[in-house]
Amino acid sequence: MGKKIVIIGAGTAGCLTAATMLELKNQYDIELIYDPSKPSASVGEASNFLLSNFLGVHFDFLGTDLKKMNGTIKHGIQKNNWGKENYFHSFLYGNYAMHMDSKEFQKWFLNKLSKEITITERSIDDISAISADYIIDCRGKYKEDEVNTIESIAVNASYVTQCLWDKPEFEYTLTIARPYGWVFGVPLQDRCSIGYLFNSDINNVEEIKEDVKEIFKEFNLNPSEKTNLINFKSYYRKNNFNGNVFYNGNSSFFTEPLEATTLHMQIFTANLIKSSIQDGSRINNELQEIYEETIKEQCVMIALHYVKNENYTTKFWKKAEEVSNKLVKDACYDKKLRSILNKAFELENTNYNKADFNNIFYGTWPAFSFYWNIKHLGIKKILEKYLKLW
Repeated sequence: MGKKIVIIGAGTAGCLTAATMLELKNQYDIELIYDPSKPSASVGEASNFLLSNFLGVHFDFLGTDLKKMNGTIKHGIQKNNWGKENYFHSFLYGNYAMHMDSKEFQKWFLNKLSKEITITERSIDDISAISADYIIDCRGKYKEDEVNTIESIAVNASYVTQCLWDKPEFEYTLTIARPYGWVFGVPLQDRCSIGYLFNSDINNVEEIKEDVKEIFKEFNLNPSEKTNLINFKSYYRKNNFNGNVFYNGNSSFFTEPLEATTLHMQIFTANLIKSSIQDGSRINNELQEIYEETIKEQCVMIALHYVKNENYTTKFWKKAEEVSNKLVKDACYDKKLRSILNKAFELENTNYNKADFNNIFYGTWPAFSFYWNIKHLGIKKILEKYLKLW
């Protein structure tokens, strides 16, 4: 065969990328190289329905497989304290997503991939030492001068607590706005991952530890001693498609967990990389533009949650509103966003067939999701004002 693709790293991004490259295995030898001394973090991850569809297509994914990765079904996102009333953002037309334990997900995925491609266990420090036609780096590493910071993301830290239980208490991702940021709840079979997202430049971890106790109490959760403080920045790579070297996962980008855009973007980026390998006429600059525009759309979608919160007037929320309104206001100039916002407003005022709007997306939301979230976030008047500016 001669030609070869090497993927480095076997975290979620590496595994999803390797699965995407299976479509090229008749043209290329495919090898996944990873360091087993650096396992995936044992935390709960939430997805949208793209992941479930992806696994069904590539591996005939079953409900029994979900249990093997300590996972649960996800029917949508419960959103509390974001607007005047709590609400549920559901998936349409019987779609479902999933929550899974990253560590167990990796085990399951490597077992599936081992039947299709070469898997090698070793550490890679310098990718220039690898001999391959294409290299896809999913190790989670980047240098500061290789990425652009995303200024519109209001949070930069997460305090995660694993809360033990005998069985899952709910089948949705829980997201709760709080005075210092927001809290996610990801239900797994044996525990619930509770993560408090905040800005460490505004609030300290002691404040977060105290406030998250209210969540434990409200939902009758049993916090364990397994906690983790994660500091992060939001960014995307300046040159993600660099000749024959590509990047995915944390080596490529990171925004924030709200709306579970990370796994979606990993699959999307893997398909862009496959496109570059498969079709030489699609130059890497063109793919970079698509990549950056997609990240921007997801950031706008996330920012809508921070445009206005009538429940809190803390320093965090004032800062979040400032950066989010700037992004959304500027984005309302874009024809694509204007179109889907107008569709969302139309849904509120007329009888409609949901199927007519199901294939119109911005970020990861169809028009109906824009309608539903805008209504419950109480931000329609603000968006209408921004639309009139352009």
